Formats: sequence, C-alpha cells, structure tokens
Amino acid sequence: MIFGCMELAGRSGHEAGRILLKKLWEQHIGGLLPEIAVADRGKPYFVDSGWHFSISHTKRRVFCVLSRQNVGIDAEETDRDINLRL
Repeated sequence: MIFGCMELAGRSGHEAGRILLKKLWEQHIGGLLPEIAVADRGKPYFVDSGWHFSISHTKRRVFCVLSRQNVGIDAEETDRDINLRL
C-alpha cells in the first residue's frame, strides 16, 4: 500500500487530489497514470489496471492511497466533532 499527503495550497481538494495521485503513481509505480473512470455510485477507479486508489481531503490537506486491493480513505479535521465508531 502506498500513502501520501500534501497541503491544498490554494487548490481545490479535487485538483490537489489528482496532483497527489499522479505524483504517487510516478514515484512508486512509474509510467503514465492509467485512465480514470467513475463507477455508477461515484467512486473513481483506474480503467484496465490492477491498482486501486482513494482520495480524501480536509480544508487544509489532501490524502491519497494506492493499493493492489480495493481501498478507501476518509480524512476528517480533528477540530470538529466526529463519530470515531464510523
């Protein structure tokens, strides 16, 4: 599993997430980032790849994980009430 984090630095969470995903892919796997499609329920995935990814962001940071298995990540700021049982 490959994990990364970076500041949003004025970018949207979506934009920063795609930048981080591309950076992780290039650094750890190499080659061009595979085509990305969106499943019926809205989860993005790589087309024709054995790799899976997930991206989450807060007001300040974006997080990304790459894995050979289906994976999900959710980031929350610690300055707000969250249900840790989730």
